[in-house]
Amino acid sequence: MKKKVKLSKNNQSILQALNKGYVIDKLGNVSYRGRVLKPCYNNMGYIIFSVRVFIDGKKYSANASYHKMQAYQKYGNITFNEGVCVRHKDGNCKNNSYENIILGTQSDNMMDKSAEVRMGMAIYASSFVKKHNHEEIVKMHKEGLSYGKIMEKTGIKSKGTISFIVKESMASKV
Repeated sequence: MKKKVKLSKNNQSILQALNKGYVIDKLGNVSYRGRVLKPCYNNMGYIIFSVRVFIDGKKYSANASYHKMQAYQKYGNITFNEGVCVRHKDGNCKNNSYENIILGTQSDNMMDKSAEVRMGMAIYASSFVKKHNHEEIVKMHKEGLSYGKIMEKTGIKSKGTISFIVKESMASKV
C-alpha cells in the first residue's frame, strides 16, 4: 500500500486553482475567467500567481507556480510524488510551455545547469562551513580568557561571533 503524501501548500494551491477555473495553456500562460494573468516572479525567478485557498480549514493567499501547474496538467498526480522535480528542458525557468516542462530528480535538475553555475552554487554553499575551531574557542573561554583575548588569538573580529560559539556550545549540552 502506497503511503499518502501530504501535499505542500504550493501543490494544494495548484489543485485548488485548477478547481476554481484557472488554466494554463500550451504556451505557459495562466488565465482565469478569460483573462491572462500578468506574470509575477518569486525570489528564485519562477513565475507564480496568487490564489485564495482553504488548507486545513483555514483561508490563505498562496502562491502557485506556473511550471508545477503545467507539469500537473501534463503528468497528473505523479508531479507531486516525493523525489519528483519539475524541470525546464531548456533551463529557462520563465519558459513554462508544455513542451519545455519535464519531470526528473533534483540531481537531474542540478545537472541541467551549466558547470559554471553549479560551481558558483557550490562556492556559495561552502561559504557557510564553519570557519573557526569551536572547541578551541570554548576551551579558551572556560580557561577564563576574555572575548577580547580570544579575538586576538583567533583573528575573529566580532565579539558576537565568539558569544554565539560559546552560547551554542552551552545550549548543545542542555
